[in-house]
Amino acid sequence: MADGISLLLPVILMGNITIYIKRRKSSLTGQRYRLENANDDNFVMEIQWILVCHGFITLLVVISFLCGQWPIFQGTFIERIHYFLTFGAYDYFLRFVGVLCGSRATNALLSVEYYCCDRPNPILQVLYLSILGATYYFIIKSSFIYIPGYYVSEIHRYSSLLAVGVGVLLFVLTSFSDPGTVTAENVSQYVAAYPYDNVIYTEKECSTCLIPKPARSKHCGICNRCVARFDHHCGWMNNCIGERNNRYFVAFLLWHFLLCLYGTVILGLILAGRLKELKVIYVLTVYYGIENSFYSLFPHVVQWLLGSHNTQILLMVFLSIVSLLLAGFFGYHMHLCLTNTTTNETFKWQEYLSWKKKINEAKVSAEALKASISEISKERKPAESKWKAFFRRSPLEEVERMAVPLFNLAPDLKVSRLCLGTMTFGEQNSLQQSFRILDGAFDAGINFIDSAEMYPVPQLAETQGRSEEYVGLWIKERKIPRDRVVLATKVTGPSGQMTWIRGGPRCLDASNIMEAIANSLLRMQTDYIDLYQIHWPDRYVPMFGETDYDPTRQFSSVPIEEQLDTLGKAVDAGKIRYIGLSNETPYGIMKFLQFAKDAPSYPEIVSLQNSYNLLCRSFDSGLAECCHHERVGLLAYSPLAMGILSGKYFSPDGGPVDARMNLFRGKYAEGESRYNLSNSLIKAATKAYLDIAEKYALSPVSLAIAFVLKHPLVGSAVFGATKEWQLREVLRACDVKLTPEIMVEIDEVHRRYPNPCP
Repeated sequence: MADGISLLLPVILMGNITIYIKRRKSSLTGQRYRLENANDDNFVMEIQWILVCHGFITLLVVISFLCGQWPIFQGTFIERIHYFLTFGAYDYFLRFVGVLCGSRATNALLSVEYYCCDRPNPILQVLYLSILGATYYFIIKSSFIYIPGYYVSEIHRYSSLLAVGVGVLLFVLTSFSDPGTVTAENVSQYVAAYPYDNVIYTEKECSTCLIPKPARSKHCGICNRCVARFDHHCGWMNNCIGERNNRYFVAFLLWHFLLCLYGTVILGLILAGRLKELKVIYVLTVYYGIENSFYSLFPHVVQWLLGSHNTQILLMVFLSIVSLLLAGFFGYHMHLCLTNTTTNETFKWQEYLSWKKKINEAKVSAEALKASISEISKERKPAESKWKAFFRRSPLEEVERMAVPLFNLAPDLKVSRLCLGTMTFGEQNSLQQSFRILDGAFDAGINFIDSAEMYPVPQLAETQGRSEEYVGLWIKERKIPRDRVVLATKVTGPSGQMTWIRGGPRCLDASNIMEAIANSLLRMQTDYIDLYQIHWPDRYVPMFGETDYDPTRQFSSVPIEEQLDTLGKAVDAGKIRYIGLSNETPYGIMKFLQFAKDAPSYPEIVSLQNSYNLLCRSFDSGLAECCHHERVGLLAYSPLAMGILSGKYFSPDGGPVDARMNLFRGKYAEGESRYNLSNSLIKAATKAYLDIAEKYALSPVSLAIAFVLKHPLVGSAVFGATKEWQLREVLRACDVKLTPEIMVEIDEVHRRYPNPCP
């Protein structure tokens, strides 16, 4: 993608300059560009300034696009331009289309984006051939009449055609040759050829191809195949670049660099020949009295060239810029070849080194903290054995080898201890970003995906149901076997605000529940839902931060028996397998269970999805006893307390601008959420937990997730991730074991700040 946009910039530059020159020429009252206009210095200066400004803007855009994410540019306008070019502009455009044209237009755009960016397609191949053909056509039309010329022989009429033909041949070879597809038949050869280094490559199976994954290979999500010695997927070639076609790709870059250089030189020689043949220098100095010096002649020669041969000048500018870009790409890939590395591996090593740096920084901070504590208490623990440190696996290896453990939520329903929540899919996350997060979670062993008919949040009529649609598209496009993923979703309870759902979900009666199930099945493109949950009760209950029950607020609701009867019919019809509750109370759980025991046709609930984390431990009061005796597993949502426990909102700038509580500040303002940082108790408690994480060299995310998973009644922690690195942070928590010493300190903080976010 980066090389694609970079190579398109010269086309835009050339087009803009062409438009300017044509307008400038037409403004000179019909006069033709001959030597009589040689004293038009203003025009020359305008052209020079236009070229300088265009060059500066092009350079700024290219640097921002290619390098804006580098650490050196963090916090600068380069980073902001990079974000705008890569994400911001498109996201704003999507929002604009959604507001102007509605969800159908947005979904159509997302489908186009998915086809263009995530599926094999010939768009850039056609564009390459068009650019090559158009450039050669303009060269023939504008310059072949001057061949042979003063400095150019006739042979270049034929050698140019041969050079272009070789370029097309290399393009075809790279596009249609096998990049090194790994199959069940040849996987043993690749495994033998590329041994595992147990640092960034460890022995494991590709979860999509279901074959061993050789070292240095990668499953391409676009081509849907494993490629040996994977470098990258090239949109220009509509093919992966790997073991078997990398040589063609490098040759393609080199040849096209030489081709552009060849075209620039020949065009330059043609123009030099025209100056010589027409004796332009002689005419300027003898007839117009121009001083015979470079400084005096240069602006007049440039003006004459722009007036008489502007097509050749623009072609030279275009070819020279493209040749520089191609030289850069070729040099980069030659460096990779000489160092026996691939583009994909540079990112893997960058992540590994970044994790290692964070681990080392955390260890240094922890040692400094322990040293200061030891000076006070005069107690110093013995240093960790160097042998243990030597044989400990690297952070990257731990993630690569990770298999998220499973939990028996029901007799034949095994779910991963981590559940991927999708309430940001369709709002904060585009379709492409959602697919990447789903891919990473599934590859790590997460088989449990949770959604809801009202998602994404914040709730809007234009986006309602999009999260379920994204999950369904992912399963279909990735060809995920349906029995390898556990799908959970929720029916929306009574709401006076979301009037667009089913015409306004006033209640959870039979018709509303059956309509909601049918719509979810359609959006998720599946025949059945593994776990169907009631998002919140069809009655008044204090929730989302409320603590006191107010009997006067109770309203007439659909009987629980009717809800269970409807869900039971859906189970019998094979539309859902199990049912669960969410945001429920002990009373509600016991009533659902009681009615199910009294009527064998009613399904029993197997799960409760309520908030549970270091700041919200209301579950431990009455719900824990119910779930323990009735064998109901807790699906703990918001294990990071809406990201507060990650510590990101405690930075001097208040956290990333695209973090949820900053992005939707109005929704999560004081008094509108149980998690609001204007509460001093929440701040103090969070800081205390962050201090514990720092003391024991744990990331705050690992501490928070590990605490939730340690609870004996928690079946799965339902987390969300808007970035791939956030997903990796959560995955690392699977191997974190909280020692009794850590738990004592956590309980001490809980006693000081009991349940600040009920």
